[in-house]
Amino acid sequence: MASPVGSPPVEAPPSSSMGSRKSYAAMLNKSLYLPMIQVEEKVIGMILEGEPAVYFSPQELSKSEEPFSLSLFAKCSYGRPPIHEVKEILKKMFSITMDFVISSLDRRHLLLRFTVEEDFIKDQDG
Repeated sequence: MASPVGSPPVEAPPSSSMGSRKSYAAMLNKSLYLPMIQVEEKVIGMILEGEPAVYFSPQELSKSEEPFSLSLFAKCSYGRPPIHEVKEILKKMFSITMDFVISSLDRRHLLLRFTVEEDFIKDQDG
């Protein structure tokens, strides 16, 4: 039996005033979620240093890495500036053409997820 990893996206309830049209926020919210990855249901294989251990096959690991194939981690050594500022600077500095997602991992690290390979390569080449 396969079980999905992660949680499904939460859709906003339809607004009666908007009819069948989706709001900008609802469309944006849906675009931020990573796709569901189907893996076999796992059982605890063993206890390692007092913690339960679960093992994944190389194929399952490869499948889980796919959504991050066009992603980069960024470190902000002096603290993280506002995300909208980082996004504007990256767009101007690297002439990024398509939209991309910036996620805050903690107070110093960001995850940049690009949608097209050309923008991903531009950002790496700098």
